[in-house]
Amino acid sequence: MTPLRPPAAPVRIDATRIRRTYEAVLGDPRIGPPRLADEEQRAHFAGLLRGHMWLLVPPVERLMPRMVGPFNRSAARHVITRAHGVLAVPVLGASSAGDLFDLATLSRALLTLYAHPDNHEGGVVPCRRNGSPVTAGSGASAPECR
Repeated sequence: MTPLRPPAAPVRIDATRIRRTYEAVLGDPRIGPPRLADEEQRAHFAGLLRGHMWLLVPPVERLMPRMVGPFNRSAARHVITRAHGVLAVPVLGASSAGDLFDLATLSRALLTLYAHPDNHEGGVVPCRRNGSPVTAGSGASAPECR
């Protein structure tokens, strides 16, 4: 397994783009996932989702020790372990409909773990808007988060 290294410079996490990508694959919950019959389209989404996961895994790993309660840490550990396993598979081998669904679900789980500082004890967490560090509970209203 290739270890994930933090990027040399801080990376801005675009939660809206990540959400749009996984929603395009997962579809409307009332209708189900769309049919992505085109191999090129599936490969495109697989690449996007994998890129989002590469961005999200390191910050979630850094946040995990501060998560409140053993269940939250256990859930985060499970998602991170699964993400490492998925990222170890070459992108060309991960573009079936089932693989895309797994990538989208993992991206959604990682973004949820990253974006909700309410699940962390007091301390520094990433701003929901721009990823800059803010005090837990202050969210996007903190002066540092502008």
